[in-house]
Amino acid sequence: MTKKIAQEIITIIGDYRNDDGIQMTAQNIINWANQFGAKEQLFLLEELKEIFKKRYISKMKAEQFLKFAIQKFSKRRVGRAMLHPPK
Repeated sequence: MTKKIAQEIITIIGDYRNDDGIQMTAQNIINWANQFGAKEQLFLLEELKEIFKKRYISKMKAEQFLKFAIQKFSKRRVGRAMLHPPK
């Protein structure tokens, strides 16, 4: 069961640090979980999966948000500069 959950976690966070040579794997997650007792492992992995589902921001989503924000604020700034040119 822990292997299945670890794989589900990797599906969510698969892009974490994969551009700097560190590749997260299901085995990394299992190794991390092994520091806890057998009873706690399943609970921790299930909770971690739920947290990541709700809170993890993929690299692609972060880039999309930043591009959107830059475009939006750039247009606002240009618009203000046109309405109130420097003296």
